[in-house]
Amino acid sequence: MTTENNESVSLKFSEGIAVFKKDGKYGYLGKDRNELIEPKFENITIFKNGVGFVKTDGLWGVVDKNMDYKVVPTYDTLKQSSYGSFIVSKNKDKGVLSRVGKLVINCHYEDILYGGELMYGASYKGVWGYLDVYGNVAIPFKYEQVCAFSHGVATVKLDGKWGLIDSEGIAHGKFDKRDPTDTSMTPKNVYIGTKIVTAIPKKGISFGEVTDGFRIKYPDGYESWTPYDVFVKNYRSLSDGEIELVG
Repeated sequence: MTTENNESVSLKFSEGIAVFKKDGKYGYLGKDRNELIEPKFENITIFKNGVGFVKTDGLWGVVDKNMDYKVVPTYDTLKQSSYGSFIVSKNKDKGVLSRVGKLVINCHYEDILYGGELMYGASYKGVWGYLDVYGNVAIPFKYEQVCAFSHGVATVKLDGKWGLIDSEGIAHGKFDKRDPTDTSMTPKNVYIGTKIVTAIPKKGISFGEVTDGFRIKYPDGYESWTPYDVFVKNYRSLSDGEIELVG
């Protein structure tokens, strides 16, 4: 849509906010078409998870719905992880910002992925390891490839072979040459299931901050901690103390 003032307006609203363009620059509009932030950016994204990404002078930052900066435009690239933190790069080196925009892992790494269960997989000088949410080395850098943790274990590649390690870096079972990430020969079936767990309210550390959450006990005896907002999206109550995993 183009207005009489030669403004290009996105018809797609995301979280009640739309992108518009004027004189080659981008800004945000509210549902009543009021200007939330003036068109001053080289590029911007639609809102998702309560934030929008904005680019100025070649650098990316983050604004919230009040149009305040959570992250001042400082970084060459910027993406949000599934848990709300931001993986950023500066001069090709990557680091991590917390959900509130605080630098928690300095930009020293060749690559970073959210490793699940409050850890990040990181690559340094061609080898991979894991960092905790404060940037401390949790599992030494010695792997050729790493994957995210799930239920206390992660798949890693070492000396050309794949295997499982726990959060302390201890191997579970033997390593072999089968690539678990290759699904080309795997039958494409669709599954759905549930698992009943016990959940106990408990505060924990998420991206360097103390936050509400739940300690979850699984039928096989495994325990983990999950932030409150993640928990309520994935579980529903069956009875006192028992929770069913959705989907």
